[in-house]
Amino acid sequence: MLHLTVGLILALIYSILVFPKNAGDCPKISPTIYPFLYKGMIFIPFGEKSLHIHHWIIAFFFCLYFFNKNQYIFGFSLGLLLQGLTYDDSYKIISTNPYNKK
Repeated sequence: MLHLTVGLILALIYSILVFPKNAGDCPKISPTIYPFLYKGMIFIPFGEKSLHIHHWIIAFFFCLYFFNKNQYIFGFSLGLLLQGLTYDDSYKIISTNPYNKK
């Protein structure tokens, strides 16, 4: 239980230091690496649209994988998953392709 708690606390600290307070804002660490990383957010472009892979989706798969393997990573992932679901746009997966903005 201690390992899970430590992971959750680290996720809280990470969320405060890195993630924006408002949905749609850029993270505080926001590199762009064409074509999949745009201002710190993962996008898979296809024409005029793109799939926005939110951090909570990645954290969900980490939770599944690390559930019985590593409680630190599971707790950290669970914290990021829960934090990501607090955004208003957390379920908006299909969006405009950010690289097409002029």
